[in-house]
Amino acid sequence: HDTRQTLLDSVCIESITKATADSHSIEIKRAGGYFFSLLVQYQEYHDMLNEAGGLQEIVNLAGLVDLECQIYGAFTLVYLASNPKFQVPLVQMGAVRSLVSMMATESEPRHYAG
Repeated sequence: HDTRQTLLDSVCIESITKATADSHSIEIKRAGGYFFSLLVQYQEYHDMLNEAGGLQEIVNLAGLVDLECQIYGAFTLVYLASNPKFQVPLVQMGAVRSLVSMMATESEPRHYAG
């Protein structure tokens, strides 16, 4: 990445995180969840996502009643939890509670091929 691209990536991540957090529209939250689920597959974006407040927003998505948001949130949390530096912060933000709650209410396994 060059400096301009890194800046652009950072601004994009911040904007989408803020839009997802501030919106009352479930469609916006779903779109944000989809964006996060794509983004976290690349570890170089994890720090930017954390700095933009994205970790908390992903935990929030996983805790919503909307099944699509829960799925995006859970998928994204799995990737983030594979990064040791985010494991404790995610637990402190309530990620485990969201995932356990989801498992208790959604008994059928769901598999997506991305």
